[in-house]
Amino acid sequence: MIATQSAPPSPATPADGAPLLPALTRWASGATRIQLAAGVVLVLGDGSAAAYAPGVGALPGARLIPGTDGTPMRDPAGLLTARRAQSDWLLDVTLQRLRERTSAGRPLAAHAPIRLRLAEAAVRLVEADGLVVGLGAGEGWGYAHQCVTDADHLLIELHGGSSVLAGSPGHLALFSSLIGLAAGGGI
Repeated sequence: MIATQSAPPSPATPADGAPLLPALTRWASGATRIQLAAGVVLVLGDGSAAAYAPGVGALPGARLIPGTDGTPMRDPAGLLTARRAQSDWLLDVTLQRLRERTSAGRPLAAHAPIRLRLAEAAVRLVEADGLVVGLGAGEGWGYAHQCVTDADHLLIELHGGSSVLAGSPGHLALFSSLIGLAAGGGI
């Protein structure tokens, strides 16, 4: 009798249903190469992204590459909204994960230090929302993107070690952070 060995289950939370790529595609309004900053282009689309040399970040369907040949970014609020949708999703999947995992006989989400970190992430997202209302084109978007990035990093930390795996919620959040860094003038 031959013993069969099945693959161990992946520790990563699947990123199924993550809104980042669909939201970026809507924001781009058909453009496949968007200039986020001087020297940084966001390439959208499975076929087009695979044809370029590795850049600073990549997902199936999107890649950040060095370059100057992208369509100028026209809607900074829309880009922040796309990143914000991803952060809301990350908050939901992280909270679900924290409710399922336990420590000392209680769900992780019930522990005060964890709840404090979740609240801190939520406050950073609300802060970004408040900034969108008062900002015009080309002014102060770097801080708004930093608020979303800070929230994402808190949530990645809470999500746990699996958040660093390719295709995980953390991988998507890190890619979103790179977009925010470029669009906010940090690259």
